[in-house]
Amino acid sequence: SISNGMNWGDGADALATIDGGMFWVMILYFYIAFCSFAVLNVMTGVFCNSAIKAAERDHEMQVWALMQTRRELREQVEFLFHKIDKRGRGKITP
Repeated sequence: SISNGMNWGDGADALATIDGGMFWVMILYFYIAFCSFAVLNVMTGVFCNSAIKAAERDHEMQVWALMQTRRELREQVEFLFHKIDKRGRGKITP
């Protein structure tokens, strides 16, 4: 897509035939390397960004699950204490 479907070797051969062609061939090679690096850099950035976002969501889910577990445990302990306090005085000792 960078060279509109043209073979880069054909472009380098065409540039080599003109006066001072090796200079232009080197410029073409630099252009190819620069564009390839830029595309790979963008792809890496997008991948890293999505991985960071996924890790943040995972951490949030773990915190939420821990809070939910604590809430359920507190409810179970409250139920147990109410069951033990048969007289309803708020004490579990006789």
